[in-house]
Amino acid sequence: MKKNIAGFPKPLKYALSTLWALLLSVGALAQRPTHIPGNGEPVNFFDSLTNIVLYIIIPLLVVVLFFLWRRDLKKKQEEKEKQQENNSQ
Repeated sequence: MKKNIAGFPKPLKYALSTLWALLLSVGALAQRPTHIPGNGEPVNFFDSLTNIVLYIIIPLLVVVLFFLWRRDLKKKQEEKEKQQENNSQ
């Protein structure tokens, strides 16, 4: 049997990953409340301005700001590397 990087034979790796997925799915089903009444309807995001702001605009704003922040960090890192390169020459 051929071993992979983790040191387990491939059939054992597949069996363990299947068992792990099965245990996770059982755990997820166990978390589902059965005694709480609910109508089962999805949240209507466009009912009020509050829902639109809380569930759509704020998450989008956080994602956009995160990518802008990362771009700024990359620019600063590139400038720092370029400056160190110029100083070493």
